[in-house]
Amino acid sequence: MKIVTYKIKIQYNLRIMKVIPTLSFITLIFLSAGCIRENRSGCGGYLSLKFRYTDSNGAPLTPGFPETDHLSVFVFDRQGIFVCERKDSALQLDHYMMEMPLPQGRYQFVVWAGLSESYRLSSHVPSQTHLEDFGLQLNRTTDNTVPILPSLLYHGLHETIDVNADEDQEITVDLRRITNNIHVIVHYATPTLQPRISIEDNNGNYDYQGETLSGQPISYLPEYSQPSDSPNTWIADFNVMQLQTDSDTRLKIYSPEKELQYNEKLISGLLAENPDIDFNSDHDFTIEITFDSYYVPVSIRINDWEIIIEEAVLPFFSPIKYMPEQRMSGRDQRMIELPDFLQSDLLHYPFGASVG
Repeated sequence: MKIVTYKIKIQYNLRIMKVIPTLSFITLIFLSAGCIRENRSGCGGYLSLKFRYTDSNGAPLTPGFPETDHLSVFVFDRQGIFVCERKDSALQLDHYMMEMPLPQGRYQFVVWAGLSESYRLSSHVPSQTHLEDFGLQLNRTTDNTVPILPSLLYHGLHETIDVNADEDQEITVDLRRITNNIHVIVHYATPTLQPRISIEDNNGNYDYQGETLSGQPISYLPEYSQPSDSPNTWIADFNVMQLQTDSDTRLKIYSPEKELQYNEKLISGLLAENPDIDFNSDHDFTIEITFDSYYVPVSIRINDWEIIIEEAVLPFFSPIKYMPEQRMSGRDQRMIELPDFLQSDLLHYPFGASVG
C-alpha cells in the first residue's frame, strides 16, 4: 500500500510541475502582449482607425457608406513590408472605429472594403510581401468573362505614420468606391427574345493604390429582366469595375441570333454626353436605348438626359444598320467576329465556384 501511495504522490506532483510552468507562460503572454489600457508601459501606441467615404479627389460624399460585409486592413511597415491583416464584417462604416494595438514603429495601411469571392488578392506573407507586389484581381472565367455581378468595392490608402509608445492615436482613412452600377434598358420596335448584352473593358487588375493595371480585356455579363407589361423591352443590370475616361470601354448588344446590333464607346460615346455626370463621384448610371425596326437607335437617354442623334441620309435600298459613331464612316460592322463567350450557349457559372 505504501508503494502504491508513493507512486500516486509522484504522479500528482509531476502534474503540478507541468501545470505551473504552463500557467506562468500564459500569464506572461497576457501581461507582455495584452497592452492593458490602464498600464501599457513598454507596449506600442493604441491606434484607432476611422473611415470616410470620399470621391476620387478626396472630397467627402454624402450619404455615406452602405453596410459592407467585409472590411480588411493590411498593415505594412516603413519599408513597405507586410506586417499583418485585420478583418471585420457586417459593418456600418459611417459610425465604425477599428482599434489596432501595434508595437512602436512606422506603418502604412491599405484598405479594401467589400471583398468577396468576386475578387482575389495577391499573396501577402508577413515579413516577406512588399507593398509594390500587393494587389487585387477581379475573378473571371478562362475566356476572360465575368458572369457574376461583382460586389460593391471600396479602396483606401493611408500614408506612413509613427506609432509611439504610451500614446493613443486616431487616424481617418478615405475610402473611394471602385465599382459602378450600370442599368441598361433596351426598347425594340417589336417583341423580341432576350438579347445578349455585354460591357467590355480592361479594368480587372489593381495595384495597392487602387489604380488600374493593364491586363487582358474582360467581358461583363449582366442580370437580365423584362417588364411583364412590355414584351418589347429588356433590362440588363451590370456592376463593373473602375471606369476610366480615356479607356475604350464598349457597350455591345447582340440579337438572340448573335448578330451585333449595337457597338458604342461607353464613356466618350454615351456617359460623357450627359454634362451633369461627374466621374469622380457618380457611380450609378442608366442607359436607355430605343431601336427602330432596323435596329438603328432613334433615342438614347443617359440618366434622363437625352442625347441628340445625328441623322444620316441613306439610300432607300440600303440594308446596312449603322451605329451612331459609324454612320459618317459608312463602314458595315455586321461581320465583326464574335467574342468567345458568344460562340456557345449562355454560361452556367455557380455562385462561389472557382475561376481560372
